[in-house]
Amino acid sequence: MRHAQSVERLGEGLHAMFDAIAKQPLPKRWVDLINYLNEKEQAQQRAQHWGDRAEEAQLQAAGMTDGQSKRAMLMIAAEYRELAKHAERAADKKR
Repeated sequence: MRHAQSVERLGEGLHAMFDAIAKQPLPKRWVDLINYLNEKEQAQQRAQHWGDRAEEAQLQAAGMTDGQSKRAMLMIAAEYRELAKHAERAADKKR
């Protein structure tokens, strides 16, 4: 019984100590690092998104028989590739 009471008091003491620590705000440099990593990940996701759209448009164009439609789809694919390059450059700037 004494052991259980000791463990309970120890738990209460640890809880009180760590509860106060958990309520303290993160240091500014940690917040800045978290924001930096989030922005970098978002830029990489945008680059991947536009690259995927370019690939899809290219595949669509490959299956088209109408020349005018095929050219239009290839132009769309090229524009998506440009958006992907722009997003990649933005992601590189985050490094």
